[in-house]
Amino acid sequence: MSFNKLALLLIFISFISQAEVTIHGNKSIEIIGEVVEEDNFEVTDGNGGWYSELELKQQEINSPYQVDARVHVLSTNPNFMVTLQNIVILKNDSKGLSFAPADVIFSSDQGETKKLKPMESQSFTNPDVPIGADSEGEYTLSISANAPIGSHQDITGAYVGEIALIFEPSASD
Repeated sequence: MSFNKLALLLIFISFISQAEVTIHGNKSIEIIGEVVEEDNFEVTDGNGGWYSELELKQQEINSPYQVDARVHVLSTNPNFMVTLQNIVILKNDSKGLSFAPADVIFSSDQGETKKLKPMESQSFTNPDVPIGADSEGEYTLSISANAPIGSHQDITGAYVGEIALIFEPSASD
């Protein structure tokens, strides 16, 4: 091996040995982690699910069609908002008929009742609980609407509509 090649090989080996790291001693490093509990916010039908369909029924002649649906709200912060996203109208497209716009009421078991209007948030508060516990409240979503004007024979049929609600926790105090 020529001198130049040997010198180049020694330089290369010295770079390799400089890249190696050796740790000496017995030092411990303290690592601290913090587990932060996330806020809960859950809205259900009271049985852990949600409604796929609600059927409005007429209780008496000449009364509005209506339905009441139970709503359970579990939240770390007891304050929350409910917003109706749309005007609720039941339609029968084949007959070109529709119900009057529905009234949508959200009320608590403690007597707090508010009419929901499209794009207007309404605030609600779950019952008080011990510090550190999640609050839970029972509510009723009531939807009622008057049928189209006309004879029973002319307005009979299936009507379909949609309700879009947003439930969201309020900012913590």
